[in-house]
Amino acid sequence: MVQEGALEGNKKREPTLGRLTTYLGVGLVLLGAIWGLRQAVLWWNDPFRLMEKRVGFHLYRPTHLPYGMKLADNGVIRGAHRVVWAYTSERCSVHIGQEKRTPERDRYNLNEFEGQVTKVNGRPATFSRDELGHWRLFWQTDDVTIILTSANLTQEEMIRIAESMR
Repeated sequence: MVQEGALEGNKKREPTLGRLTTYLGVGLVLLGAIWGLRQAVLWWNDPFRLMEKRVGFHLYRPTHLPYGMKLADNGVIRGAHRVVWAYTSERCSVHIGQEKRTPERDRYNLNEFEGQVTKVNGRPATFSRDELGHWRLFWQTDDVTIILTSANLTQEEMIRIAESMR
């Protein structure tokens, strides 16, 4: 025999505004925590942040890239004098090299990158061609030398990328 009221705990609860608000709040907190964790992992594994720690100077990065270009799979590579990386898409690519300015490297770079004079953010810059015929855009900030190289971007596109470097 079942006592009266013993089965009342099994009744379906009707959603209330308070219960729905609680579920929504908990869901938003969980989504925020997941997003925050993802951002922290991306920041921690950022190849630019890691390389900046190794080389000891700020690496300028473009905020504008045409044709949906993304950082190439090989990431950011440190050479003998420069840090180099590439952005690519199915249509084109651009390599970006940077190095800390020193009097010795300034002399080398100024001799190496002679060509058509232009400006990047009001600073003197030079377009030249490398041995493969690719365009190279060279300019200097107060602290670094930056070189963009591309086989298939126009000079105007390269200038736009250069002026977006932050």
